[in-house]
Amino acid sequence: MERRRTRYAKLATLALIVVLTAVLPQIAMADDNIQPGSTVVIVDGGAVNNSLSSVDVTTSFVGLLGTLQGNRSTTFINATDDYAKIGPFSGNDPGFVRAREEIEKSLFTSVQQDPMVLFHALSEAHNIFGNTRSPRGSSVYILSGNNPKADFTTLTEQLRPIVTKFGEKGWPIHGVALPGAPESAVNFLTAIASMSGGGLHDLSTPDGFTKITNSILNSRAIGSISEIGGGSLNESELLATSISVAPGTKETTLFFFKENRHGSLSLSNPGGFEANMGDQSESYLLETPNAVIWKLVDPLPGNWRVDVRGIDGLLTGWSYSTNKYDVALDSQEPLQLDKPGVLIAHIREGDNLALVDNATLLVRITTPTGAMLVHEMNDSGVAGDAVAGDGFHAVTLPSLA
Repeated sequence: MERRRTRYAKLATLALIVVLTAVLPQIAMADDNIQPGSTVVIVDGGAVNNSLSSVDVTTSFVGLLGTLQGNRSTTFINATDDYAKIGPFSGNDPGFVRAREEIEKSLFTSVQQDPMVLFHALSEAHNIFGNTRSPRGSSVYILSGNNPKADFTTLTEQLRPIVTKFGEKGWPIHGVALPGAPESAVNFLTAIASMSGGGLHDLSTPDGFTKITNSILNSRAIGSISEIGGGSLNESELLATSISVAPGTKETTLFFFKENRHGSLSLSNPGGFEANMGDQSESYLLETPNAVIWKLVDPLPGNWRVDVRGIDGLLTGWSYSTNKYDVALDSQEPLQLDKPGVLIAHIREGDNLALVDNATLLVRITTPTGAMLVHEMNDSGVAGDAVAGDGFHAVTLPSLA
């Protein structure tokens, strides 16, 4: 087999899920190195229009995106006459807080006379991806809404050539509708996303933030968030909710999305101390007008408590956890796509094989035609598994030709 004809399948391992993200035209091979890619967030400055609610949801979105994407490089562009470019930064970067402050400041001074500045912003994003050799899957988010100066039908056609280039290179553009976006703006964002292979999101609160969170987690094959609770509150009401953290938890992230900037939330560990006080876990707190996020590393097991005060409007709470286990792929030989083949994997804790009760391993394969196949592995001594209960899970894959 000539090496120049070889592309590699990539393996993402989290939450006991095995994911093969690419296959060869002739053979499939697993690799556990995932390129993080890049992200550019472009805001239609004329749609923000110095609106406090639009500024709030935009800064909250940037904070949420940075937190979910971790070390992925992000650049922010405010498409206005002043054309503010901030970054690159990442959610794991100590300068993330400063970047968000600069973004908020630029949004409050937005002035846009010519909506075609969005073309220049997309050109800049294309240059960023090209100069950094960003892999396929790097993405752009365009936030737009009620921009009185924009003829969105004309703008769609003006941007079509450059948007198509993004799609050809595997760099999807996602449309994000600000609250109150008119139908013309939503249609514009839908068209841009469709041309490039992206999706449409809305920044309604709190439901829109919840859907975006799940979308990003699913795109990374991590899973989805689980509901903690919430409801419609007024400023005089208090709410307390408990979150159970199981032993062996590696990381727990708590997401609280609220309708507006009013109110406060506090988190206490099982010992009754506020987060970062009296416990040994590392804690990260992100507070934005519409989102409050705690990321707890090696949290103490037991019941954590969130106290909510002064909320006026809707509030929803969600959580996502990972444990100390990961998945190792034992099958390293190429798989012939025109013949059945066996994949074998095991769960490990560090470098050691781990026997985990009731664990399920799934393998997701993308075929050369783009079709998605999902198979469940087993440790029952059947379908390619040699020995039942030995901790090694297997699946026999059909011909993928």
